[in-house]
Amino acid sequence: MKKIILYRHGDLGIVPIDELPQNLVEVGGDEYVLARGETTGHRHIIVKERPETEIKIYQDSEGRHYLKIEKGNAVITHEEHQPIVLQPGIYIQDIQREFDELEELRKVID
Repeated sequence: MKKIILYRHGDLGIVPIDELPQNLVEVGGDEYVLARGETTGHRHIIVKERPETEIKIYQDSEGRHYLKIEKGNAVITHEEHQPIVLQPGIYIQDIQREFDELEELRKVID
């Protein structure tokens, strides 16, 4: 059985995947804001751990980000959370959602 690692960084969920899907648009690189807090304006930012690291950020038509990290690690930072380190690989990143049975499915507010 293959072990799946889920990274959580506040309201972000990040999961490794085997390959990038088709029809993505490249939206960023070495330093990129993955999400911004609706209330605080705080940002989840992905940055290179070392100068030789290469990061490419893609987006699909539904707004999900795909991260491609090569030649070193990437770090995700935020004003209220400890940094997390992502090793080289391909990942999908999405905003976590919560369900309120009295209302509707909605994004988690960071």
